[in-house]
Amino acid sequence: MKFDYIFWDVDGTLYNNHEKGKKQMYQGLRKLMKKIHSEKQGIITNNPFMKNIVNTFHIENYFNSELLFEPDSEILKVLENKMHPLRNIVDLNENYEENYGKLEKYIEKPSPYMFFQALKKIDTKPSKCVMIGDSYEDIIGAQLVGFKTIYLSGLEENQSTNTNNLMLEPNYEIHAGDISALEIIIFKKRKNNNFK
Repeated sequence: MKFDYIFWDVDGTLYNNHEKGKKQMYQGLRKLMKKIHSEKQGIITNNPFMKNIVNTFHIENYFNSELLFEPDSEILKVLENKMHPLRNIVDLNENYEENYGKLEKYIEKPSPYMFFQALKKIDTKPSKCVMIGDSYEDIIGAQLVGFKTIYLSGLEENQSTNTNNLMLEPNYEIHAGDISALEIIIFKKRKNNNFK
């Protein structure tokens, strides 16, 4: 399988300030990330505080549920259509916090909303994209859209259980410390792959 685009979760996958004992693991993942052309990668995260961290990765395609709901954002423009299925959930005259709280579960992972937004921006078939994450929130939302998925175990405790009961399993599950295995999956068919 040749991937045209790689999406990463950040919080818990590429960075975790509280996991000092796994610092080497996170560094290894970020080194692998640097081997891939930045225009072939994106970030999809629920955590609104990851923006400064993401800036250090030099990746432009950054999708965050909070960013999607800023003034003049696409979702607000869409919600101006009274026929939109989410329109009855929010009142566009309410303040940001009230609206965001109502929409949160519809636009945050594992909701497929951010994954759809990412596909619209990069104009690539979902089967040519892969999502790499440390939780089933990352995996489920991506698979609902048609992405391939790589679940990284060994980063966060209690993340290996599919709590959403959607019977979706990742395409690949590897230990986060096994950087070489992840690299093989990402760079499969290396001669024909346009990542490097």
